[in-house]
Amino acid sequence: MTQKQEQAAKSLYYMLSAFRESIGESGYEGDWESKPFEYKELILGGIKLVQSRSDITPSEIHDYWANWSRQFNPNHPSILPFSELSETEKKKDSLFIALSKTLTQIEK
Repeated sequence: MTQKQEQAAKSLYYMLSAFRESIGESGYEGDWESKPFEYKELILGGIKLVQSRSDITPSEIHDYWANWSRQFNPNHPSILPFSELSETEKKKDSLFIALSKTLTQIEK
């Protein structure tokens, strides 16, 4: 992971955590530096996926996350088909895409 990629992933992590807090959920536990390598790779891989697919949908980014979660957190309550998610959960996927696009444009 390059320094620019790491910064984009770190920024995305904190922005998503702030969004969670703004809607009354708990933010992510711990700071970016304390996250395991696999988690950082999840975020970075999602950013790369968004960069490679300008037409990526929230459903597709959710599927990417859900496939990772099945391995590392198989009991997560949001491992569901996208159509069964709450509107709030769907917005998180849309936000991930929007922030990823914005952060990677800044990093160029």
